[in-house]
Amino acid sequence: MTVNYELKKQKAIKRFKDRNPQIYTDTAVEGVDYIVCPVTNARMIMMKSTHITKTLGMTVEEFDKLYPGFVKGSTSRVENLKNAANKVDPTTGLTVAKMAGLKTKETLSIPDENGVTGYQKLGQKTRATHMSNVNEHGQNGYSQLASKAIIKGNATKVAKGLIMSPEDRDDFYRYKIVVTTLTERLRKQLTTGYCTGLAGEPGAYHIDHVYSISNGFKNGISPLVIGNIANLKMIPWEENIEKHAKSAISIERLFEETGYTKEQSDIEYSITMEQIELAVQNETPVSGAYIVEQLYDAALRYKQQL
Repeated sequence: MTVNYELKKQKAIKRFKDRNPQIYTDTAVEGVDYIVCPVTNARMIMMKSTHITKTLGMTVEEFDKLYPGFVKGSTSRVENLKNAANKVDPTTGLTVAKMAGLKTKETLSIPDENGVTGYQKLGQKTRATHMSNVNEHGQNGYSQLASKAIIKGNATKVAKGLIMSPEDRDDFYRYKIVVTTLTERLRKQLTTGYCTGLAGEPGAYHIDHVYSISNGFKNGISPLVIGNIANLKMIPWEENIEKHAKSAISIERLFEETGYTKEQSDIEYSITMEQIELAVQNETPVSGAYIVEQLYDAALRYKQQL
């Protein structure tokens, strides 16, 4: 059966006029005494979801996308609701809103003839709705909510600088491979005399980058500086886990300890990122050794120019 939404709109306008004639007077103020439906142009005190779904023939989500920021209630109506909800019952000393909440909890806690409470019924209904709401990717409602929460959480972490933005991850991964290649070439020299092992092994030590790889990438420092032996030391695995991506020294101290200048570091970092960009664009395998050789050549040319 085809629903005549135009007819329903006209009936809705008449219904609003009959029920609330005061908002159709010349003294009524839009926004304060009434709101105007952007579809029907009908005045109303507040817009209910049933008006959107039954009269306008769309979902609440569709309406919100079409009319973002639309306020669905007049200020007078909102204030009246607040005042009514905050009114205190002289017998119990509780607000109307609090009493309504307690009454709802009591009602939902009562089991029916099958021993099923209202809370359990709501849970079953919610689960059924989420499980049947499968999108084009095969995700049910629960999975969709989880994905949205992860995306929102990660966006917040990126904004706070707690994690790396997605567009930087591939570049950082390759930068880290270059630093790791340099570090591994010094492993034997660094670990001699130390007990090495995985995190959690008693007495195990890890190689630590005093100025971290993460900060090196973020601040545009040459991998040859971050992977320099003067920036490496052995520390207990517990300290390494606690330190994570933090740096124990400043950039100025890093250059001082490694004997580098900022100019030399900038040149090598630029070469590193050029090679990484080419590799990313061409989708070539990660090769830390190749970029390291490019950097060694650049460092040699820099010294010859001094």
